[in-house]
Amino acid sequence: MISLQRLITDLAREFAGRITLTTVRAEVLGAVRDLDGQIVPDALEEMAHRLAKYPLQAYLGRDADLDARS
Repeated sequence: MISLQRLITDLAREFAGRITLTTVRAEVLGAVRDLDGQIVPDALEEMAHRLAKYPLQAYLGRDADLDARS
């Protein structure tokens, strides 16, 4: 089962001081919404993390590293 709070907390910590919690939360919720019903439920948390992380990194002008989960 997906833990939205854990996803939001993990990404908020990673981007602390650079991106607001509100922005992180919006990206996570959008990623979950986009993926829901499109992939197997067991993969939803990992894929939502990756999908939410990409625009957050892009916002900071970084190269996205989709293979690394911090």
